[in-house]
Amino acid sequence: MPATYALWQLGRRREVRYWTPPDREARVPTKDAAGDPVRGFLTELESAVKLRMAPEAPAGAFLSGGLDSSTIVALMSRHCPKVKTFSVGFSEDRGSELPHAARVAKHFGTEHHEITVSREDLVGKLAKLVAYRDAPVSEPADVALYLLACEAARSVKRVLTGEGSDELLGGHRKHVRERFGWPLAAGDWRSRYVRSVGALDRAGCDRLAGPKLNGAPVLSASLPFDAAPGNSSLRRALYFDQTSSLPDNLLERHDRMTMAASIAARGPFLDHRLAEYVSALPDGLRVRGMRTKWILRAAARQLMPMRMRRGPGPGVRMPRDWLRGNASELLLEHLRSRSSLTRAYYNAPVLDRVLDEHLKGRHNHQELLWMLLNLEIWHRTYRPG
Repeated sequence: MPATYALWQLGRRREVRYWTPPDREARVPTKDAAGDPVRGFLTELESAVKLRMAPEAPAGAFLSGGLDSSTIVALMSRHCPKVKTFSVGFSEDRGSELPHAARVAKHFGTEHHEITVSREDLVGKLAKLVAYRDAPVSEPADVALYLLACEAARSVKRVLTGEGSDELLGGHRKHVRERFGWPLAAGDWRSRYVRSVGALDRAGCDRLAGPKLNGAPVLSASLPFDAAPGNSSLRRALYFDQTSSLPDNLLERHDRMTMAASIAARGPFLDHRLAEYVSALPDGLRVRGMRTKWILRAAARQLMPMRMRRGPGPGVRMPRDWLRGNASELLLEHLRSRSSLTRAYYNAPVLDRVLDEHLKGRHNHQELLWMLLNLEIWHRTYRPG
């Protein structure tokens, strides 16, 4: 588990957690609440950036052009005369963020590299990436991330990224709802869990902890449901994200794709001292009104002009018609042929109808078919019993 060590002593194993995200606890804001929290935040973030830059090696960064990565690049440029930045996009994506990333790179004078992922790249690399991840590739952006990491590995061995900012600072729309207790959007299961778990008493949290190992609760069974009952709704939501989707999904995927390219990715927003600093501030410095990540936006005003301070964009996304055309044969061979290992899991007439609707352009089922395609590739790679 994250932030734990295992001790083997006298034939017994014991897991000890040495750090827990501070948003777990309900606390009265004290640190810099009446001072200059933005300056304090910027100091902590800059220290985290500097710590993760190897002084003897070229400095690299993944640059999407969004607020998170642009802020990281701005701080890196204070300590390195020539930062190398790397950006990626899908060809045929009309909403590509590559042009904006290039403007940010030009503003800070970085040595900028960009790559464009083609449909052929997607089809050709998919089986290899499923093997690298040991699991179905759940997001098409993982293909782009791997190719970007391969490009960066040509000139640097370490890159800094903006991962973790949303989960630390409250960067999602659901965090606005949690901040003010607004009605939840349909399907927002994380927020529903957080709100229901927040009503549990300590005994209820202990029951959720489940089995014990050598007298201690098994941590994987208790996290992320052990936030203090008296915590604010926003802090409970952030703690849930920090101990579930962040380590178990976002960082896991990110780490596997970058390490497959033999490059190390480091996230300054994941610095534990930065997390402790932010956690001691009032909720309104993270989510203020409709503004997410308010303190980061305020700090960015000191680093770059307004035209560079973009909010969350569409991200790296696969164009909506890519699982048609040249990819049609790939879909049919994996999901309709006799060699398909997963077809027996599904209602075959329904699957065939979905395939026909998609390939004939009647409906776009790309997200669903992407998942089914990856599950089939994973089965063919590992052939689970």
